[in-house]
Amino acid sequence: DELRPEAADRIAAASEGHPLFAEELLAMLIEDGLLERDDGGWALAGVSGTLPVPPSIQALLGARIDRLPEDERTLLTHVSVEGTLFHRESMRELAPPALRPVVDRSLSELVRRDLIRPERAAFGDDDAFRFRHILIRDAAYRSLPKATRAELHERFGGWLEEAHAGRLGEFEEIVGYHLEQAWRFRSELGDADDSTRALAARAADRLESAGRRALRRSDHRAAASLLERAVGLMPADAARRT
Repeated sequence: DELRPEAADRIAAASEGHPLFAEELLAMLIEDGLLERDDGGWALAGVSGTLPVPPSIQALLGARIDRLPEDERTLLTHVSVEGTLFHRESMRELAPPALRPVVDRSLSELVRRDLIRPERAAFGDDDAFRFRHILIRDAAYRSLPKATRAELHERFGGWLEEAHAGRLGEFEEIVGYHLEQAWRFRSELGDADDSTRALAARAADRLESAGRRALRRSDHRAAASLLERAVGLMPADAARRT
């Protein structure tokens, strides 16, 4: 079905030629009941004057995520911690316990809304999905408070360690990244207790191990980056820094 000429012109003008903005604006108008099927086409319904358009693509994506049912919004924002590509089992792990039974249904709804799409898994036999656009993932991630991001990064890193203990060498850099992010957010919030220091030590261990593995395969650029990050997580008087 095609947009009626008037609707097409107004939506094109509002999106200023930005394809993602146009796609998300269309989706929001349909979900809000402002764009309806009309005799084989789509027409604006009850919208006179200026379209209700957020001022930027970030605001538009944020508004669309805010309009999701609570369970879908919570699951989408929580799993954004894994990244643009995520897995069904990681969503279960990052979900609040009360929402774990609805993960499968929510994934189907999020696919139907075209916020995520099925993708090949990065590891294991799990089902994987990808945010349709990196800006959708970023909008979901930005909506999380720093304390929640810290908790979820730490939980995801710990889950990866346990779930892939037999192949941990393949995942150490990823684990180190998530533990490093958890430490960073906790530090920004002023947490400097023993658990935060222990988190920094765990992250440093994983990044150092990944860096030494990179050295052995002569990937010097990766090794330098990983080892610098490991050093940055160690206390100033740690002998290992040298």
